[in-house]
Amino acid sequence: MSLGESYVEKFKLGDYVMWRSLSSDIDLYYEEFNGIIVGFKNVTEKQRTIYYATILENKSGDTIYVLLSSLIKIKTN
Repeated sequence: MSLGESYVEKFKLGDYVMWRSLSSDIDLYYEEFNGIIVGFKNVTEKQRTIYYATILENKSGDTIYVLLSSLIKIKTN
């Protein structure tokens, strides 16, 4: 099974998600980010497929790629 493949069915376009990243700030352990899934991408690197979500990040407004297995879906109304 490929990295993130088991998460493909758990997310769909338009889902509001949260993920964490280790912080470079000495006072913080991690930073939390939120965004909306606008697409999906799978990349084959060294004969292994990796699944990413293309996310429109809230604070910066940038489109970034985040590994599917690191996402948490946020419930909205």
